[in-house]
Amino acid sequence: MHVGRSVSGMRAAALERIEKRFQSGQTRRLACLRAADSRANSGSGPWGVTHNCFFSNLLVPPLRRVAYEIAGMAFMRRHVCRMADFPLVLCQDYLARNQQVYETLWGPSEFFATGVLADWNVEPRLNEITVPTLILSGRFDEATPAQQQRLHEGIPGSRWTVLEHSAHLTFMEEPDRYREVLTSFLDNVDTGTPMFGSAPSTPP
Repeated sequence: MHVGRSVSGMRAAALERIEKRFQSGQTRRLACLRAADSRANSGSGPWGVTHNCFFSNLLVPPLRRVAYEIAGMAFMRRHVCRMADFPLVLCQDYLARNQQVYETLWGPSEFFATGVLADWNVEPRLNEITVPTLILSGRFDEATPAQQQRLHEGIPGSRWTVLEHSAHLTFMEEPDRYREVLTSFLDNVDTGTPMFGSAPSTPP
C-alpha cells in the first residue's frame, strides 16, 4: 500500500504506473493506493488559478508582505485546519520542515505553484492506475471537492469519501472517522470484496 497525502498524494498518483516499468518477477506489486487531500495537477482550483489571479495582482514582492501573511493565516484557518485549538505538532512540523526543499518543489506560497511542480500534471494518465484506490478529502479542503471528483472520475473503480467537518488535515480533524474509512477500505482490499462504483461514496 502506498499512502500519499497532499503533495505526496500527487506523487502517489504517478507511483503505480512508475512501478510497472521497474517491476520484475520477484518484485512485490503495489496492492492499493490511498491519496488524501490531494489532486492530479498543480494548476487548478484554489491551489492554482483562483489564488494566482488574486495574489499576483499585489505589488512586488507580494509573498513577504504583512497583508499577505495575514490573508494566508485566515485562509489556513478556513481551508487547512479548522480545529479550534491549533495543534502544537503542526506548528512544530512547520518550523522544522526544510523550507528550501518546499520552495524548490512548490514555491514560497501555499496559494499557487511557482516551483518545479508548477506544470506538473498526471490527470491524462490517471486511468493507468489499476489498483484499488481510496480518495479522502475534507468538505472545506483547499484541495476542493471539485478537484477530488476529477481524481475519482479519472481513476477507474476508485472510492471517494468526503469528511464533512474537515479541511486539509482530515487525519487530525476527524481522526475517528478517518480511521473508520481507511480501515474499511483496507479490510475490503484484504478480502477482495467488491466495493467501488462509479459515484463517490459521499456526494460532493
